[in-house]
Amino acid sequence: MNLIAEAMLAARTNRTEEAVAALTKLLSGHQAELGTQTALSFALFHLQLIGKQVQYLHQHDGRMGMDFLRQFDRIILNLKDMYLHAE
Repeated sequence: MNLIAEAMLAARTNRTEEAVAALTKLLSGHQAELGTQTALSFALFHLQLIGKQVQYLHQHDGRMGMDFLRQFDRIILNLKDMYLHAE
């Protein structure tokens, strides 16, 4: 429950990076406890927050260069690993 509260509070107070970190921990370590439907809902919320991070990076970095693409690729690979190995 602490991770859920931490993630929701961080998301609501515009601390997206902290919310993503809490949801990453929650989804990688507690999917079975959450149940399929709840885990899926948190996974979708997780992806929405990551999308906000990517959008922020793009808007505030001012360039769509290799640094941005590498960061985005790293996020996607981490997600893929987390969701595939959590089962």
